[in-house]
Amino acid sequence: MTLVIPTSSAPAARLWLFTQLSAQITPDPSNPDARLIVVYDEPGPDQPEDIVSVGAVHRTVKAKRLVGGGGPGWLDESYTVEITVDVYRAATTRKACTRALSPLSMRWLQSSAVIPVSATA
Repeated sequence: MTLVIPTSSAPAARLWLFTQLSAQITPDPSNPDARLIVVYDEPGPDQPEDIVSVGAVHRTVKAKRLVGGGGPGWLDESYTVEITVDVYRAATTRKACTRALSPLSMRWLQSSAVIPVSATA
C-alpha cells in the first residue's frame, strides 16, 4: 500500500498571513505621502517607502506513525514563512524608521515576528 502525503496547509497559512498583514498594517500616520504595500515574495517596480513581503515557505514533513495506510495523525507538517518588513526614510535613523509603522503594526510585528505553525495530517 502506498502512503500519500496529504496536501500541505502552508499555502493557507501564507494566505492568512498576507490577509492579516494587509488588513492590520497601515501607512505611516505622520507622513501624509506615505504608501505601504503588502506583497507575496519580491515587490515589483512599484516600491513605496514601506513594503511588507510574505515570502518563502520552508516545510518539513515527518512521519509520526508508520502503521498500515497511515490514517489520521500519521504525519506531522511544520513550516516557517519568511516575512520581510522594509522601511525606508530619508532620515535613515532607526527612530525615524520605527515611527514609520503605526503603533498597532509594531506591536503586531514584534509579537508575531516568528509564528510557529504546526499542522497534523
